[in-house]
Amino acid sequence: QAMYTGSDFPLDANVGERPFDLCFVGTASQYRATLLCHLIESKLFKIDWEWPFRRMDWLPWVQRHRRAKMFIEVNGGGQGSDRPCELIRAAPMLKQRSSRKWVYDWTDGVNCLEIADDRGVPQPDDLKTLRRLLDDPWALQVMYENGAAFAEERFSRRARTEYVLGVLKEFGMS
Repeated sequence: QAMYTGSDFPLDANVGERPFDLCFVGTASQYRATLLCHLIESKLFKIDWEWPFRRMDWLPWVQRHRRAKMFIEVNGGGQGSDRPCELIRAAPMLKQRSSRKWVYDWTDGVNCLEIADDRGVPQPDDLKTLRRLLDDPWALQVMYENGAAFAEERFSRRARTEYVLGVLKEFGMS
């Protein structure tokens, strides 16, 4: 179950002024390593990354991602993670394109930026598009605020409760 952080973290009014472009701290997977290696090898980005041996405590993990202009969401072994709901108020989301479908899916260019294919390989112009976004504080801020609003609307405790009640009603169980 995804932990939506809701108002645990106020939105930052100056996300474009953070010291790192991107952050990923989490377990390694083939697709995560592929995308991260492409990003590092491009030398276009200042990246804070780590494959920790032990899971970090939650609050320091969120705060670390909050030092970057974007957090990275890449498929793990389970075809995704809860990262979008846990980190969406910490930073805007750089999301790997994926065939994984959410009940309510994110929108590329509106509440996240999607790059790479299902295997984590960036497609032509993906890295240039990412660099342009990171260099445009206004567009980055709008994407960040849109992502937080989308998560509040679709993944907050209230939204999840309404969804479950709606499904129960649909099946005559309420």
